[in-house]
Amino acid sequence: MKVLTSPQVLSLLHRPPSLQSRLDDARRTLYSPGGERALDALIDDPAAADAQERAHALLLRANHRARRAQARAAEDAQAALAWFSAHGAEIEAAECCLSLGLAAALHGNADSAVTHLLRARTLALAHDGLDTLAGVLNCLGFLLSDLEEFDLADRVLRQAIATAARAHATPQRMSAQSNLAQNLVRQTLQPEGAPAWQRAREMLSEALALLNDVESFRRAVRDRVGTSAALDNRAQVYLARGQPERALPLLAEAIALSSEAEDAPGVYHALVHRAIAHLALGDATAAALCAREALNPAAGAEFDNARAYDVLGDAEEELGDVAAAAEARKAASLRRRSVRRPDTAARLRARLHEFEADAISPATPRSR
Repeated sequence: MKVLTSPQVLSLLHRPPSLQSRLDDARRTLYSPGGERALDALIDDPAAADAQERAHALLLRANHRARRAQARAAEDAQAALAWFSAHGAEIEAAECCLSLGLAAALHGNADSAVTHLLRARTLALAHDGLDTLAGVLNCLGFLLSDLEEFDLADRVLRQAIATAARAHATPQRMSAQSNLAQNLVRQTLQPEGAPAWQRAREMLSEALALLNDVESFRRAVRDRVGTSAALDNRAQVYLARGQPERALPLLAEAIALSSEAEDAPGVYHALVHRAIAHLALGDATAAALCAREALNPAAGAEFDNARAYDVLGDAEEELGDVAAAAEARKAASLRRRSVRRPDTAARLRARLHEFEADAISPATPRSR
């Protein structure tokens, strides 16, 4: 059986019309509530597809789940990786490693993420995988920003955008633009070493322009989860600008879209930012309600629910409940210690810098 080596998962597969129709249906419905069901049927029905087709479907589902920090993304990616590796399909194996790296990064398991990204990069460079390399650089930039290595993250994310543009890989470019925008916003919010006022304004304006582009793309492809994330990120720009009143309607739409798409992490993030907006407007009661509501769907985003506890602590303090504020802050501290220890972060920084030395200026592969 011939093994395909296309980076565009499923898009170049030559299938009987009935099966191709099912694959197309699966792709079209991924961004709607219960959108994975068409893929599930293809993966779970042995009569519907052969082993190679099932592996491609698993990779498609893994990519979809990984980008939404959903459970079992790694399980799908590992199953697909096993088949592709056994059959010498190294471009698809690189895509699987990228999915594994992304899933690990979004769940706070950054050391594991770097291991997968290193392998994905090696395979991508060996087989001219420019679009996969863009994804690796994007995920690397995300990790660097998370560790507050902002300057380095900026360089890597801009390289990811340029690489994706050369590959004509618009989804990868939009994802990198989102991460670059968030990196810019985070720099302006640092208690120490924040940029001067004029530079901060320029950075926030650039972030907003990047996110407007992303939102337009997400709406055009009817990606509810992606549109919700773009709205949430735009709201963060307005919060950083000191305009919480402009953030609230964006967050309301983000919550509605994520709820419709059954995307618990998206609901969680938007609720936390809505709580912050209410605090900024002096409404501690509304802020506390939003923070508590965020902790309910946070079961799907448990890796960073310390943020909801942080905001809840601030709201309770404003309301005069010192004991409740202390309890919330203790919960936030305990959660952070369980996610990443200081020695782990230090080791990860060293690995990322070692990785970046090669990744930022790779021998340019050809786009496929």
